[in-house]
Amino acid sequence: MASLKCMNCGLVNFAGSVTCRRCETSLLNPAPPPGPPMMNSMPPPPPQGFPPPQGFPPPQGYPPPQGFANYPPPPPPGFAGYAPPPPPPGGYMNYPPPPMNGAAYGAPPVQQPFVPPPPIPSFSGYGGSYYQAPGVWQDGATLITTKDIVLPDRCVKCNGPANGYRLKRNLSWHDPLYYLVIFAGVMVYVIVALIVRKTARVHIGLCEQHLNNRRMALYISWFLFLAGIAVIIMAIAVESGVAGLLGVFMILAAAIYGSIGPRTIRASKIDEQFAWIKGVDREYLSQFPQWPRY
Repeated sequence: MASLKCMNCGLVNFAGSVTCRRCETSLLNPAPPPGPPMMNSMPPPPPQGFPPPQGFPPPQGYPPPQGFANYPPPPPPGFAGYAPPPPPPGGYMNYPPPPMNGAAYGAPPVQQPFVPPPPIPSFSGYGGSYYQAPGVWQDGATLITTKDIVLPDRCVKCNGPANGYRLKRNLSWHDPLYYLVIFAGVMVYVIVALIVRKTARVHIGLCEQHLNNRRMALYISWFLFLAGIAVIIMAIAVESGVAGLLGVFMILAAAIYGSIGPRTIRASKIDEQFAWIKGVDREYLSQFPQWPRY
């Protein structure tokens, strides 16, 4: 059972008691006994003349604080302190601004006006723009290009329109001194040439006339080759040595003509970056810038 302690004399009374049995003090609203105040029962007296820290004098017109009611004191007029940034143009009602594309709000997307790219500067003579053949130069009767390039839409043999036709040529070259290896044997030369050669791939333009001339040269070389094989077979059948020599001569002629007749261009030199090409029309060459001699 709970008990009540008298705050005046300290006697412990029964739980149902109204007054103290010793001093008859009321137990319903006990008053605190006299003595020192309880901790945190009353605030400390306000400071009088709170001095500022040493080395930090108060600004002009900033009086020292007088009590907690005025602490911290308000800044004086004209005090350069923190100020909020000014509102955006139009006030805060239109802030933040709406997005550029209103598709998220149910509106159709805003179509930006089309701005065409700047025109590509033309280079006179190509039959096109300079961007069609970057890395092409002339050096006398020689065309100098990079090792993998598509030349402009002009015929390399007559400078006529190629009408979009391109012929891929895989060029190869090695130092002419390696031809001396033939004296050691044809097979030895072939193996050495395959090892030391340098290659380049060039897409050239041809007009219809020179394209037909190349096709005709291919047809003639294949006809001579097949005819030479037929003559050799006939010579073996009739046991004729003259016919056999004629067939061999026709096969050699087909090989020589097949390597020279359909040829359009040839490489006179190839290094690690560029290819020097012969067999190009003079008028076609005159359209390109001069080769810079470093």
